[in-house]
Amino acid sequence: MQDTQTKQDPSAALKRILRSKYFIIGVALLLTYTLVGFFLVPYLIRQNVPKVIETQLGGRVANIGKVRVNPFLFALEVNHFRLFEQDGTPIVRFDRLVVDFETSSLFRWAWTFRAIRLERPRLNILIDRDGALNLVKMIPETESAEEIPREAEAGPPPRMVFPKIKIVEGEIDITDLRQSTPAMVRILPLNLELEEVSTLQDREGPYSLVATTADEETFHWTGHITLHPLRSNGSLSFSNIKVDTLWAFIRDYVNLKAPEGLLHFKTAYTLDLSGSEPLVQIEGLGLRVEGLRLTLNDATDPFFQLRLAELSDTHFDLGPRQLTVGGLHFKNGRVNVDVDATKTINLTKILRTEAVGTDAAAGVEKPTNPPAATEPAAPFNIQVEKVGLQDFAVAFKDNSRAPAAIAGIEDIDLDLRLTAQAGGETLEVVVQQLMANIGGIQMGQADSEMPEIQIASLAATGGILD
Repeated sequence: MQDTQTKQDPSAALKRILRSKYFIIGVALLLTYTLVGFFLVPYLIRQNVPKVIETQLGGRVANIGKVRVNPFLFALEVNHFRLFEQDGTPIVRFDRLVVDFETSSLFRWAWTFRAIRLERPRLNILIDRDGALNLVKMIPETESAEEIPREAEAGPPPRMVFPKIKIVEGEIDITDLRQSTPAMVRILPLNLELEEVSTLQDREGPYSLVATTADEETFHWTGHITLHPLRSNGSLSFSNIKVDTLWAFIRDYVNLKAPEGLLHFKTAYTLDLSGSEPLVQIEGLGLRVEGLRLTLNDATDPFFQLRLAELSDTHFDLGPRQLTVGGLHFKNGRVNVDVDATKTINLTKILRTEAVGTDAAAGVEKPTNPPAATEPAAPFNIQVEKVGLQDFAVAFKDNSRAPAAIAGIEDIDLDLRLTAQAGGETLEVVVQQLMANIGGIQMGQADSEMPEIQIASLAATGGILD
């Protein structure tokens, strides 16, 4: 009777299980796995990643803050990563990176990352005086082409799925040291979100990118993307882009003061690289320029003013090489043409003959051999349904004469339709449906009270130019 009770005693059976070598080994393995995952792996990452980066990236310095690993959830968290040049110049950093791997994907024939989140990254893009990009300099030099064995044709990419990728409050600093006064643009915040991105065949996922500069210039990019094969369609737009932001990157190549004006741009696009020929289509492209004023460095008044320029309803298809523009309009503009005492026209001063603060002209050798002749490409077919010029004025003054000669047109209105073929051996342009009205034509001398020649208006209708 007592033996029967002993066999049925649960505590005795539990003790046998707890004391068995298989249980002890299992517990020891689990404890080891836990300690290695939670403590050893983060330590190894912090100690070894900076060393690998220093070796692979030419002595550049990396720092890593706290690292957390959850070996049961297959999750990684990296905090306060910093990468510097040898002189301490920052290259890239982020405050927090979280990678959440889906363990069950190990049995699904595709690695799945449940979520990837990058918080407050900052990228410093620097263009040296010689035009070299700091990010390109980080790429290790490869062996010569003769030493690299020919590899077999590349197979499909690894099967990977990214249900959610998110970049939060990013920042990009772009600095161009080629200018005598370095040009700088800061983009912040930059927010990027992608869903269901995958390298699986024909797997499509949406994406959204929103960025803003320090001057409240905005950039939007949304659509869908497929990585295998590469296909994408969506919309792209930017607004309130200041013209002087672009001018800062070319200021040493032009003889202009900081210009005034704003740019706005939008388009829808389709890109497909799955076929033998790339498919590139642009639909509904629009571009607006508002309040443009251009002034030469040695002048006080602008030589060009334009209230509005607008390109609308533009379509482009790379396959048939077709460009169609619904409308191209210029409104309320003025051009001032001056000839100085040396008979130099002000418009010829816009481009500098040599960039300021550069040694490019002295140190660059021109090629002695002309490029080899190539097969001429098929021409592009260009069609502009309507070109319009409204309320445009032109003023001319020749200071090389005494007294100075002056001329002007107070109002130019112009409408036409234009077709062209460009890119072949010849350029063919046809202008149709020409309608022009020119008013307030005057010519004379600067010291005269009244112009010597005055024409109230000239008009042309239904003209064709070929």
